[in-house]
Amino acid sequence: MLLRLRVPLREFLKYLEHTMTENPNIINHTPEITFRTEKVIRLNAFPQGESGTIVDMTSDTELQGRLMGMGMFIGTQFKLLQGGLKSHKPLLLAIGETRIALGSEIAQTILVEK
Repeated sequence: MLLRLRVPLREFLKYLEHTMTENPNIINHTPEITFRTEKVIRLNAFPQGESGTIVDMTSDTELQGRLMGMGMFIGTQFKLLQGGLKSHKPLLLAIGETRIALGSEIAQTILVEK
């Protein structure tokens, strides 16, 4: 079985250790299933000025590592300050106090929801 982590391994192991400490019977636990109520779209099609959440990254692992190094993780909330709606101009994101500029090709590999 192949396991593809979408978070850094160190962060995952820390989470796993905490979970096992808090609830040693977690092995018998059935995970909750959550359904998305919002439409998932590519970041380059997201409307300017709106806030959203990153839900997936479809790029290769090297690019995912670079994006995570800039603070872009699955579950990260952001605001699109510039670009979007299929424009071919660079996008400018606000993640907390950080501003990140992305080309439209890279933005196309990031899936988000409002």
